[in-house]
Amino acid sequence: MARWPGWGARSDGALHPLRKSAGKADNPGVAKRRLGHGCGTVGLLLLSATVAAPVAAIAAQRAAPSAATTLLRTALSDAHAQGSVHETEIGHSTAIAVASYEDNVALDSGSQTIDSSNGLRTKILVVNGTAYLKANQKALTSGYGFSASIAEQIGNSWVEIPLTDSKYASVASDVTLASALQEVTPLGHLTLTRPTKIGRTSAIGISGTANAQTTGSGSITLYVSRSATPLPIAATATLKGDTKLVIAFTRWGEHLAFNAPADSLAITDLGQISAIRHGG
Repeated sequence: MARWPGWGARSDGALHPLRKSAGKADNPGVAKRRLGHGCGTVGLLLLSATVAAPVAAIAAQRAAPSAATTLLRTALSDAHAQGSVHETEIGHSTAIAVASYEDNVALDSGSQTIDSSNGLRTKILVVNGTAYLKANQKALTSGYGFSASIAEQIGNSWVEIPLTDSKYASVASDVTLASALQEVTPLGHLTLTRPTKIGRTSAIGISGTANAQTTGSGSITLYVSRSATPLPIAATATLKGDTKLVIAFTRWGEHLAFNAPADSLAITDLGQISAIRHGG
């Protein structure tokens, strides 16, 4: 969940009405006499109430989320409630030139097709807690870390990767609704952009730091619809180096069904394999 800066007391203690610079002002007897001779307990109660009000206000300021944080929470909650979405993503970088992603994702299942201008081709399915990977030889070796001999053994077959396998997360990343939303969720100090339009939809952006673990180091803006039930409709990211991402979300709540491939090779049957990296 995004974080936002809280309000803190000044180093000189100026936000605390009982902390003064020196001497008699720190003497509660002096404070009592200032309320009027003979006030006694009543004066102290009034002083206590005077102190409590600003302290409570400061505490409330610390706890209150920003408008951007509140909007982000609402949009992500509404997105999960929809249960599915179609996602398209275009990435630009020197390493791969241009890569396109076509995703159909649901709560615990999904599909993804990846094509890049440098020749990598990949298809991924996630069904019932199992990921299935099918890719050309270049993608298997340079994109997913398979040795040339293992890639040749795989050929044009699907590779079955169970949820319990350490390589599952990197392959299934972005192929379920939760992971797709995690990729575009801004972190850190959040700010709102000016209202704008994405296509014909009135929108507003929520800007913050990109998730370094799922997206990469850099900045990201998630655009959500300006409606009673705001939903993510687009995102743009500028990442470390020269990578730029443009992402669009459409067809929220569409019924999706996915079937496991009829034939596949279990990853555990392929011998010792190098750590798989999420391809692009």
